[in-house]
Amino acid sequence: MYQLKPVRFMLFGIVIDVLEILGFLTLFLVIGALIMAPGGPKGVIKFIKKPPVIPVIGIKQFIIWYGRILIPISLVLALIFLISAGGIIDQMATRDWSATEATVIESEIESESSCTTDDSGYQDCTTSSWLVVTYAYQVNFENYTSNRYTFIGELDDSMESDYPIGKAITAYVDPEDPSKSVLIKGFDPVWEEMLAATFFFVLIATFTTYFLVLWKIAYHIQPAANRAKAREAPEWEWKGFRELFSSSQLASDLNHLIGFKNVMKESSKNVYDGSSKDLIVEIDGNRSSHTIKSMNDILMVLQSAEERAVLFLGDSVEEGRCVSMDVIDVERYTVDLTESIGAVPVRKARVDLEIEDGSLRLMEFIKSAIANSDQEQDTWWN
Repeated sequence: MYQLKPVRFMLFGIVIDVLEILGFLTLFLVIGALIMAPGGPKGVIKFIKKPPVIPVIGIKQFIIWYGRILIPISLVLALIFLISAGGIIDQMATRDWSATEATVIESEIESESSCTTDDSGYQDCTTSSWLVVTYAYQVNFENYTSNRYTFIGELDDSMESDYPIGKAITAYVDPEDPSKSVLIKGFDPVWEEMLAATFFFVLIATFTTYFLVLWKIAYHIQPAANRAKAREAPEWEWKGFRELFSSSQLASDLNHLIGFKNVMKESSKNVYDGSSKDLIVEIDGNRSSHTIKSMNDILMVLQSAEERAVLFLGDSVEEGRCVSMDVIDVERYTVDLTESIGAVPVRKARVDLEIEDGSLRLMEFIKSAIANSDQEQDTWWN
């Protein structure tokens, strides 16, 4: 008789595990917010001093969020069920198949890999494996072989030791077509798949509730002035995630977080084709030498400037190419960038570091100046 896979945790254990996961998730969210805050430590201080307005959330918003998340999940699960309908029907039809003795003649693990490649050329591969058991049996003095476990699933590769070659097992054979057989008959395998789908659905619902509860708590603990602004905002209807927060400052913070991945990817790139270079940097009138390899090295130096920073790109401090950064608005983190050759400016730009692509524009300006400096040195050398 088919035995369901052992249940690792009883209901109480599952509840405890979920609470532990949510607790760690909350901790990681807090740490992640501190690390990834736009503007670094200054951004965290600004966030504390001027927290965003958290929109009102009530029963209507709860229902909309549950509908927008759980209904698509339900449709996906239903689609998977429809795709598997043929196998499920065939599996259900095995409930009256006849038991017969069989012998394992081959037991091996098969695997399949799938790979994806990102823009940088990095390849990420995942491999799935399963156990294939080939068994032989006899019906009416006719010999047959099969490797079908069920019509809807495969054996887990961890069960290889349970099916050594030569082991006697029980197979279930279609009395009308003895070439068809399974090792597990009836509804039990279908029931196991239904339990897995139900667990996945409940897990998504749990995390959705967790998010909404955090939102509700954040709304109530924000300053009274922010709560008043949130109540005065027009009642919203779902028109997409961006419009959800269109009446608050939170939209700007979300845009920064969305673009943070691109900023981090860009800042980690090498600016000197795999090598490093010692550059003179002047921070608020004080000059020092720094070893520069990536754009992140430059940003770490520049962020300490309170009024002005100058990055000297050439060997000559007085006559070479340089990039200066003047902080003109501390509150909005607005800076003026100037690329100069000696004392002669050749290019200027004003960058608001609070906007979504502000950090990217700053890095592009500096990278362009570095490229111009390298080209000048190559031309002079040749």
